[in-house]
Amino acid sequence: MEKDSGYIFGPVPSRRLGLSLGVDLIPRKTCSFDCIYCQVGKTTDKRTENKDFYEPLEILSQLRKRLGERHPDTITLAGSGEPTLHKGLKEIINGIKKITDIPLALLTNGSLFWRQEVIDAALGADIILPTLSAGTEGTFRRIHRPHPEITLAKVLEGLGRLRNSFSGKILLEVMLVKGVNDQDHEIEALRDAITQVAPDRIQLNTVVRPPSESYATGLDSERLEQIRRFFGDNAEIIASPAPKDSLKKSWVLERDLVEMMRRRPVTAQDISSVTGESLEKINQLVEELLSRRVIEERVHEGRLYYTVK
Repeated sequence: MEKDSGYIFGPVPSRRLGLSLGVDLIPRKTCSFDCIYCQVGKTTDKRTENKDFYEPLEILSQLRKRLGERHPDTITLAGSGEPTLHKGLKEIINGIKKITDIPLALLTNGSLFWRQEVIDAALGADIILPTLSAGTEGTFRRIHRPHPEITLAKVLEGLGRLRNSFSGKILLEVMLVKGVNDQDHEIEALRDAITQVAPDRIQLNTVVRPPSESYATGLDSERLEQIRRFFGDNAEIIASPAPKDSLKKSWVLERDLVEMMRRRPVTAQDISSVTGESLEKINQLVEELLSRRVIEERVHEGRLYYTVK
């Protein structure tokens, strides 16, 4: 099976990883979750069964070529679906480590580490970024709408086993949704659950980009700070990425812009930050892409985002 748009995208600005060159292993919206806050959209293939979705050697070939054009801070296995669903994950990770010494991150919803083969496949990464956003089964199901085979207890068991096996960094994302998991009793239950994972850092996030469900909205900065203090010194609020100028000369603007929008909605400022191009130039290009109906506009909480149609 081939991926029409290619397997490699970016670099894109990441609030946790700097300029991240993405490696997309999974067909769009193939996932074990159907999160209400997901910026990619609703899951169309909800599964827990692994599959050889794309050929590892072709993925590695495209990555090797792109690394000749780009100088990212990290390489991140992420994109359109849950990367641990790829049966060839271990081969892909090992292959990437042979190509480059750039840090390799695995961005995952953390739902499948109760399976030993998934842990074994992930051990070659330098950084694993799982998500844990609920400390009770009801809230877990409300936020993530998981495959029936997955429970919060299984997720916690798997993340605990991962911690015992993995020598790299675990940066645990907590995605906070207003009125869903931000109440004091939910935060207390979540803190108890996180102790079973013992991550290197707790990274508090909230809904910023247009979500799968319109009722999924973000917390204000005051409430985020209250929660950060509750979790203690090991917690941080994820900051926006700083602009980078290193890609300004090598950026193939329209192609990479469309690839960025294919994976996540972006603002004109996002694009300007990662490319180093002026907002005036970005706005001109966006208008051209809109006129050709390559992309479309979406408004979320008063901000204008662009995404591929």
